Amino acid sequence: WDTQTGETLSGGGLLGQANVAAISADGRYALAACSPAEVGGNAQLRIWDVEKGELITGEGVTGRTVVAAAFAPDGRTFATAEQTYG
Repeated sequence: WDTQTGETLSGGGLLGQANVAAISADGRYALAACSPAEVGGNAQLRIWDVEKGELITGEGVTGRTVVAAAFAPDGRTFATAEQTYG
């Protein structure tokens, strides 16, 4: 969204409710993930270029819920943690 107008800048939102979000240290990238139960089997992770307002990638990444995500200081890599059962 445009924070001044509230207008949606681009498509590519999550199919479910975001349970994890992170922004790179330089503010260039944002990521969000939703749980597999909300999108039919795989947790969904999407990454956006904030300046351009464009979706970079949106993938089903795992059958488990992503519970944490963080960008590395370089802003080019990130890590996620999943909830495991049993």
